[in-house]
This record gives sequence, structure tokens and C-alpha cells, in this order.
Amino acid sequence: MKNLFAGACAFVCAFVFVPASGANEVSGNVVGVSDGDTITVLDAKKSTHRIRLAAIDAPEKGQPFSNVAKNRLAELVQNRSVIVKVDTKDRYGREVGRVFVLVDVNELLVREGLAFHYLYYNPDDAAMASAEAFARQNGLGVWSLPNGGQRPWDFRRGKKNPRSRGNADDSPMPPPVSQSAGNPPPVVPAEKSEVSEKLYWVTRSSGKVHNASCKNFKNTNGYLTDNPSGPNCKICGGTEPVER
Repeated sequence: MKNLFAGACAFVCAFVFVPASGANEVSGNVVGVSDGDTITVLDAKKSTHRIRLAAIDAPEKGQPFSNVAKNRLAELVQNRSVIVKVDTKDRYGREVGRVFVLVDVNELLVREGLAFHYLYYNPDDAAMASAEAFARQNGLGVWSLPNGGQRPWDFRRGKKNPRSRGNADDSPMPPPVSQSAGNPPPVVPAEKSEVSEKLYWVTRSSGKVHNASCKNFKNTNGYLTDNPSGPNCKICGGTEPVER
């Protein structure tokens, strides 16, 4: 326990900073916490901003640790001044970005096991991967459940249409507003990375699971996941790789 506490303290100390100001920034007081990864910020001009924390995905309402994640986020930011480094907007009009209040809140939630590294949109975020590895290795939060339990993006897809795998709206996270709401996210270019080697690619239309050795990996309309469910690809074997 002392080691865990020391590790957590070292993490917080390492990230006590205020990011440099920039054009794509929102600053103000947090006046609302909707769930474990969504807040409302009131800026100096009294305009409100709905903020979706980038690179993470917290448990949904009805999932284990959803209330714990929401309460922890509220503890960190409620009624406090924050700076948000905005990356983009989603199709619901929420500004998506990293939230800072002395620490990188997004990363801290993942490190404490109260949110998952959002691999679908941030597969190469080494810091977030490291934070999740720490939580996983120490059985923190969701990682006290077998294999971390059901992922929020899988929970949302099943809740929206449990019989369908091909619905364009079943993406783990809404695409940026520059895309039309009815269209699926673009195909991710085929590229291998250390993170990708640990993930599987699931084709939306068929639900088939492909591993990193497969020609279909990142080359179909699909999504990345580290906890796939569906039939394995007959070419690569999916979660049970075919010996070559």
C-alpha cells in the first residue's frame, strides 16, 4: 500500500503544472459534472462549455465504478478553475480536450482505474498507456474486476442496438463534427505500432476479430479494442492466431 501511495504521489508531483496559454483553450470554473468524463465550464464571459475529456472513456451509468468515477472527477474539478486544451468537437457539440487543474485530470483518472485509455482515438498516447498499465497491474478501480470488466464503448453499442454490429452510430466515440452524423468514422490507415500489436481490429459489418498480423487489420471499417467479442477471422485466427 505504501508503494502504491508513493507511486501516486510521484505521479501527481510530476504533473503539477499549468499548460501554456493558446488559441484552442477554454478556461473557467467547473459548474457541473455530468459523469466520469464530461464536465461543464463557465468562462469569464459567462459562456458555458460542455467538455468531453479526451483520450479516456469512463464507465457508463449502470456499469461498475460509474458513480465512483463521477464522484472522483467532481472531487478534482467541481467549483475549481480549470484550463482545457481543446482538440476538437464531437457531433454533440462538446469540446473534446485535456483538463488541467494542477494535474492532468484525464491521465489521473486512468491511473486510478476510474477510466480507460480510449484506444480507438488515441492508440499511440504512451503516457495514457502507461497510466492504464499502472492501474491494471495494481488492480485499481475497474481493474479490480476480471480483465477490467466490460468496456464503456462496448456497453454503449450493446445498449443502443444489442442485435446489430453494423450500425454506423455504434462507434465507440462520436466522430468530429466535420463528419456528418450518419456516416461512420473513416477507415484508420494501416500502420503497425507497439500499441497496435496488443490490440484487435473488429470489422463493423461482420463483427469479425482480426489480430495485428491480418491483412484486414485497420483496413476495414471497424474499431480497435483490447477486449473483442465476435467471431475470429479465419485468415489470421483473431484472438487465437493461426500458426504459419
